Amino acid sequence: WCCISFNAWHKKGRKEYCLYNNDNAACRFGSTIGLIGFLAATAFLVLEAIFQNLSSIKLRRRAVLMDTGFSATWSILYLIVFGYLGIAWGKADYPYLGNGINNCRAAIVFSFFSIAAWGGCAFLAYARWQQGADMTEFTSGFDP
Repeated sequence: WCCISFNAWHKKGRKEYCLYNNDNAACRFGSTIGLIGFLAATAFLVLEAIFQNLSSIKLRRRAVLMDTGFSATWSILYLIVFGYLGIAWGKADYPYLGNGINNCRAAIVFSFFSIAAWGGCAFLAYARWQQGADMTEFTSGFDP
């Protein structure tokens, strides 16, 4: 998300405009999806680290279900971001001195890679859900 947040804006006088065809919504949408995805990935990483210490089976099942749902949703949202940024970039004029071109292109490519990354996370979370269907994955690792 940093490619968009910091480098997809061009300052002309006192006003900043988005390099994606002067469409500020394209820059904001890509930045928002990227930032929320980064924060959620960090939260899911922490949740994964403490997963075996969660004592409630219901809590473990909800954690895996949340991971599956969020990852699948974010994969779809990154597909939308990829299309939106790609179309906006295709309509954009060449920036002054080529300033920010590589950052805009990198944001489009990374949003494409994020589709597969979040889709893979959703698949692995769903596989974990299927393994836990017999409740062995969700039971605690110690005998009471």
